[in-house]
Amino acid sequence: MEAAGVGYGSTDNGRDSSWEFPRRDDEVGRPPIFRQIAIGSFCLALVLGLIASQHQRPAILPETLKTGSMVTDNSEAEIGSISRAESHDEYYLHDPSKALFFPQIVDHSKPSSGTFQQRYYENRNYWRGPGHPIFLIFGGEGPLEGILYPFVSEVLAKRFGAVTLNEEHRYFGVSFPVEQPTPKEIAEQLTPRQTLQDVVNLIQYKQRELGCGPRGSPTYCPVMTVGASYAGLLSVLARKTYPDVVDIGYGGSPCLFLFGHRVSPYHYYEQITLVAERISPGCPDAVRDFVEDTQERLQSIKTGSQDIMHEAKEYGICPHTLPKDMDGPGLAEFLIGITVSYFGNTLMDYYPPGPEAQFYQGCKILQDQSQTFPERINAYIQAMTKKSQCLSIDEYDEEQDDLWGAVCCYLNPQIGKSNATMWPPAEYHLQDDEEYCRENYGIDLDPHYLDKEFGLNDLSGVTRLILTNGANDGWFPLSYTEPLRDNPDIAVFTMENGVHHSELTHQLQVDTPDVERAHQQISDQIAVWLNEIFQNNN
Repeated sequence: MEAAGVGYGSTDNGRDSSWEFPRRDDEVGRPPIFRQIAIGSFCLALVLGLIASQHQRPAILPETLKTGSMVTDNSEAEIGSISRAESHDEYYLHDPSKALFFPQIVDHSKPSSGTFQQRYYENRNYWRGPGHPIFLIFGGEGPLEGILYPFVSEVLAKRFGAVTLNEEHRYFGVSFPVEQPTPKEIAEQLTPRQTLQDVVNLIQYKQRELGCGPRGSPTYCPVMTVGASYAGLLSVLARKTYPDVVDIGYGGSPCLFLFGHRVSPYHYYEQITLVAERISPGCPDAVRDFVEDTQERLQSIKTGSQDIMHEAKEYGICPHTLPKDMDGPGLAEFLIGITVSYFGNTLMDYYPPGPEAQFYQGCKILQDQSQTFPERINAYIQAMTKKSQCLSIDEYDEEQDDLWGAVCCYLNPQIGKSNATMWPPAEYHLQDDEEYCRENYGIDLDPHYLDKEFGLNDLSGVTRLILTNGANDGWFPLSYTEPLRDNPDIAVFTMENGVHHSELTHQLQVDTPDVERAHQQISDQIAVWLNEIFQNNN
């Protein structure tokens, strides 16, 4: 698996940017990993589920989920007024892998701004007609090439007779409102508000197309939005901001405290360090020893010398791909950054947990005292890339036409490294992000934007909201980990073996008991809420 990340700015700031973070490949298109670590500056850590392209993972469903207890005739009959026998009209059948396009408004604040073709995917194969739910999955910050989460589109949709939609986020993939936008157009059209209004528009269009009746009628189609990571934030905001359109919200690992700036900027890398120690005791110390050894070994090597070429080869880097101005300290920074990126990415895939997982294997390689540190890093790179050859910097250092940085000018995820992590400390500086947004998009970054615009930090009046979290996730401390005492209408599910939205992303042959339990509890909670809505409609 390749690591992912995105970097903006220069290496001069001496820190990893708060906006350069690992992002899942099922959420976003994977950009070159090493711009984030070697160039280092602006949007690194939230990518977890975030710059990789949203390439869909194969929907591998365990047999227990294909025929198991969650998908029973009784549960299928709970919701709606159309019987199963009435649902087999061929009108409802559609290949979920085929892209569809919707004429979306370019700028919702200017209704006469025209339309663009927004890509989306649809699964009607379980749809039982008007009176049954619509599940809308938010696209994240990358190209969308299929419906992302089989737990929603296959398991939940089958139980509740729902149609599943998955829209591509504006200004990612092929869904560009303006083909070659100016910075001003990006600043105006790539706001969270515009993204939410896209979904509202698509939902209302689909309700009409599917023959759904008005709210309160037996043929009303209740709507549940679903999202993970950044898209999980959008799903939460959709339920909070548009409760007359969205009946249930589901945010998988939505990092609400990160976006609401309610916790320290240093929790993310501290959590990765804690998980590494828990999974493989001594792993963080091995990484710290590698950092110290590498910095000392390379500190006096000059640019363009044979020594820099020799050392690169020893560490598993293709010498001919080194930048001409790279010296020993620069190579050390690059190598350290590789571990930062890979640890972040492989932790997101540390499910199901076990010795076969890359995160665990990486720790064991770096803890192997029978090898020198250059030998360990060489082996580490090969294990992470799954290639028995040197790592070419050029392969990962191509510029990406990616507008995640502009999105971050409204989200302002703040990430740094403290002395409690296994890497050199990197203080977070808000002014760096402010400068980036102003110079590139003319956006005056407001760290309180989400709270001012949507009241993000006040969920007291929100009902029918599901939030999930995983205790092994680097983002675990950056969202709710237990039920809210003052709002029992928000259901929080924390999985002890979970990582980043494990219950949505990973449909493997065998799930851990806690994730199996979460699947059942989430499904049952949705059933309760849908029945409440259905009873109110009759």
